[in-house]
Amino acid sequence: MQLWLHFWKNIYKKRKRLNKESGYSKYDVDHIIPLNGDIVYGLHVENNLRIILHKDNTVKKNKFI
Repeated sequence: MQLWLHFWKNIYKKRKRLNKESGYSKYDVDHIIPLNGDIVYGLHVENNLRIILHKDNTVKKNKFI
């Protein structure tokens, strides 16, 4: 399996596990640089993904912070 695909699957598995442990959808996988930002466009790649709290992702929306 290619390394990027392995990472991509693992980050979503980790988010799923964290949400299961918390008992609700507390975490999201966030694109640090949004895929469709107003100024910049990010990619769906390892160094542009992170797990953050859902409430923080809701505030961030489609912005590059």
